[in-house]
Amino acid sequence: MCLLFETIKIADGRIYNLDYHQARVDESGGILNLSKIISVPKSMQSALVKCKIIYGRKLESVIYEPYDIKKIRSVKIVHDDKIDYSKKYADRSRFEYWLNQSKGFDDILIIKNGLVSDTSKANIVFADGDRWISPRYPLLLGTTRARLISQKKISQEDIKEEDITFFKSFMLINALNDFDEEKTYDISIIKM
Repeated sequence: MCLLFETIKIADGRIYNLDYHQARVDESGGILNLSKIISVPKSMQSALVKCKIIYGRKLESVIYEPYDIKKIRSVKIVHDDKIDYSKKYADRSRFEYWLNQSKGFDDILIIKNGLVSDTSKANIVFADGDRWISPRYPLLLGTTRARLISQKKISQEDIKEEDITFFKSFMLINALNDFDEEKTYDISIIKM
């Protein structure tokens, strides 16, 4: 089994979205009980913390570090029909390749088989003025995305590259960046 990881948000000592993370670990064939692994260090009890759990057939490591939300100013579209990130693989070399090819941009938006998928570190959701829409086929079925779909805050549709310009704004969501309409980006920062 190749190495996988989970990134879990901890804020003020509270662990977020644990059931969804555990479900993904279980689906990936992991045998970890996340609630027994996570023990927030006392020095980080009143901070926003990224907990990264790396595992394969066994637990490899648990890393706690302060988290700062990165501001995105520009996103470059890249095309990759062969990329596979169906599990949260520790090997992120394909993402690193595209980021290195996109110097001067803060992130990339991957088009796979003609459809919008994900950025390098987050699922993307688009606003059309009435609703929030996530690509039907993301590279990774993110835990925050899954929760927001179950709560009916976002819906799923096929989104082609040429559809991007019809949206007004977008949001990047992942375990550490939850749905927050105050943290949207104008669609114009996505460069074709």
